[in-house]
Amino acid sequence: MNFLEDQYHAKTTLKTLATVLGFIILPHVFHFPIWISLTFYGLLFWFVLGFYYPKCLPNKFVLISLFFVLVIACVATFGRITGKEAGSALFTILLGLKLLETHSPRDAYIVLYLSYFAILTHFLFSQTILISIYSLILIILLSNNLLILVNPIRQGQYLQYIKRTIVLLLQALPMTLLLFLLFPRASSPLVGYTDSATAMTGLSDTMSPGKISHLSQSEAIAFRATFEQAIPPVEQLYWRGPVLWKFDGITWRRGLSSFSNKREDGEYWLAQKSQPIRHSITLEPHNKPWLFALDLPTKSDQFGQINPSFELLAPLNVKNRIQYTATSYQQYNTGKLSYQDRKQGLQLPYQISARVIRLAQQWQQQSSSDSEVVDKALDFFNKQKFIYTLNPPKLGKDPVDGFLFETRQGFCEHYASAFVVLMRLANIPARIVTGYQGGEINPISDYVIVRQSAAHAWAEVWLPKRGWVRVDPTAVIAPERVHQSIDLNSQGLGSPIQFQLPQSQQILTWNKELIYYWDALNNEWNDTVLGFSRVEQTSLLEYLGFKKVTAKKLLVLVILLMAILFIVTMLILLRHRSPTIDKVQQIYLSFCQKLNKRYKIQRQSWEGPIDFSLRIKQQQPQLSVIVNKITQLYLQLRYSPHYSKQGLQQFKQIVKKF
Repeated sequence: MNFLEDQYHAKTTLKTLATVLGFIILPHVFHFPIWISLTFYGLLFWFVLGFYYPKCLPNKFVLISLFFVLVIACVATFGRITGKEAGSALFTILLGLKLLETHSPRDAYIVLYLSYFAILTHFLFSQTILISIYSLILIILLSNNLLILVNPIRQGQYLQYIKRTIVLLLQALPMTLLLFLLFPRASSPLVGYTDSATAMTGLSDTMSPGKISHLSQSEAIAFRATFEQAIPPVEQLYWRGPVLWKFDGITWRRGLSSFSNKREDGEYWLAQKSQPIRHSITLEPHNKPWLFALDLPTKSDQFGQINPSFELLAPLNVKNRIQYTATSYQQYNTGKLSYQDRKQGLQLPYQISARVIRLAQQWQQQSSSDSEVVDKALDFFNKQKFIYTLNPPKLGKDPVDGFLFETRQGFCEHYASAFVVLMRLANIPARIVTGYQGGEINPISDYVIVRQSAAHAWAEVWLPKRGWVRVDPTAVIAPERVHQSIDLNSQGLGSPIQFQLPQSQQILTWNKELIYYWDALNNEWNDTVLGFSRVEQTSLLEYLGFKKVTAKKLLVLVILLMAILFIVTMLILLRHRSPTIDKVQQIYLSFCQKLNKRYKIQRQSWEGPIDFSLRIKQQQPQLSVIVNKITQLYLQLRYSPHYSKQGLQQFKQIVKKF
């Protein structure tokens, strides 16, 4: 017997389920290949069509054939059936096929429960507050469908079911909070799984002409930073990332010491000459190991280690949003230079043009110290009418020579690269540091938003008695760069970069203010919910008086508290149980006892009130009227959400007179 043809409420349930399922898969339209989404919605349309034309639904042979064809297509598309994209896409396709073979209540329950898992797949791609609210709405609608499937719905009752569903979910909230706060968790924050193959925006471990300028045209958020003290001035916000040593004439790469954990003398030497600046970073995933921190970082929490190049590195590639704290000093002395770092800091490509060499040697001969050579180089960039632009003309086989003597148009990577080559030619150890410069201060919550458009490259030179010193040639060419953000809407080919007004001079319009409020809300969500890691959990337990709680002890504590919460809930429910319902049952049982005593008609344990009344009327037709009246009153009082005391009194009198 077909489930769809025989039960009106089942049809209503499956129609609403199909609608909700369409919204569940909707966010994946942006994640899956187009044919996956079209196939699923095609299967969904086929299922809905079956309500009106049941014969058009596929038989088992067609379903099995579709199964094999679609699985093979998924494997051909992704090259596998595991992983975030491939697994979620295959699950979506199979869910659509299962929907097509829904002919019984059991099938409907399976589809409904699988739909809950489909909602969970949203968090594999995004854990934002927006997707969380969207998923919560879907859970309410899905749970409402479950309630309708269990209890037949009548016309006009849909909103009542929605209210009942919300009440049920609210009753589960204490247990949910308990599990969230106390359930043992891994050392990493609450984040979703991400494939290593996923392409992400961020700085690379190499730098060539045009690479950073291309990244700087993205408004995507790289990270957010919160300071324990006052936020430093924008021109001091240099966020250190990969350090590049090796140069082949075109591309810069990281050096050997970047992968080492110790210097030759076995320790770091850092004379701290300023107050420490402690800050917290919420870093967006970029699928690379580096963690950004204010220049110059000296230590971090368990998420990162500092190497000899003062790079802050994570043990694994950052594939999920993470939070960490770092301590930095803005005035420092890094001390002596190791033999290996000096060798790499003076490395040059095989071919360098004669005029580049002559320029560097001229500065060296005219200077009495390395610091004077640095000043002459900066003075050269300042007086030779260089142009700072996002869209410089293409350079030839010798980018440094072409940039210095021909085009003189470039972005930060052009200036940093040429400067470091000139320093090395003057026998001054130098290297390139890539990262971000500046940031946008959110006045609502007082934290810094750093976007990909703030990507930057600068130089470091090693000077006697000072160690590594930051030198930013861009600050000489375009001083506005370190104070203001780039205006991406007003850039032309080869034209000088236009900058936005300083943040202090901007008028906070209502839409800008709304954006800040929304970002502050997202930041709070990231900190409080997604960032609730084992560290925060341990701090919470210590605040509550639990010291050195292991995962095993914590699990026992969670089970114990859940048991207590369950017992308390049951006691509350039993205490507030309506005595009227019990009274109705007692009166009806007395009616059944009278029937058995007077007419020898005994109610069976499996027999419901309606079936029992039908049997009474068959055996004693003269009782039809009174039995109908008693049964209807009993059903109204027993199962109606609103009962009447007058009805209860009437029911009692009729049974008493029977």
